[in-house]
Amino acid sequence: MTYDPAIHHRRSIRLKGHDYAGGGEYFVTICAHREFIGATCGSPVRGAPFHAPGIREIISEEWKKCGEIRDDVFPGGIAIMPDHFHGLIRIAPGQSELGRVVGAFKAAVSKRIRVGATCASPVHAAPPPEIRIWHRNYYEKIVQSAEARERIAHYIQFNPVQLRVRLKGIVALGNPTLW
Repeated sequence: MTYDPAIHHRRSIRLKGHDYAGGGEYFVTICAHREFIGATCGSPVRGAPFHAPGIREIISEEWKKCGEIRDDVFPGGIAIMPDHFHGLIRIAPGQSELGRVVGAFKAAVSKRIRVGATCASPVHAAPPPEIRIWHRNYYEKIVQSAEARERIAHYIQFNPVQLRVRLKGIVALGNPTLW
């Protein structure tokens, strides 16, 4: 389907006037595409593609690589949820731009998933090439203060705990790394 401005209305979620190549710290959320959610590769939880064997590891490794291959990019904490991903990332003023970094991350994860690196067993095949892994866009929030960064880091750390509470109907308290 070709782009028709009368039908396809793309609204930018970016902050007008902000220089995304000028450095900054961002809270990024990237969602799995509904096609990938429906074609989950061996996930133990139905409709949870990021819980399929190996996918969490791929996402984590590629997030770290964002900083290894670029001198001005510093990836921070992450939370890999069943159907979306949260991450903190700081970009120093320089060559890298948030959109290009996120696009490269999504492409690298998709490529590794497509070659079947996610599937520990031959029973679980990689998704077909026509299945989209990610939504085309992502959400970002500019981190504007140390207090905001602390709140976001806390949210990222405890978001999986909140999911456990909703799924099992229990009240979860304490440090999730000690569970």
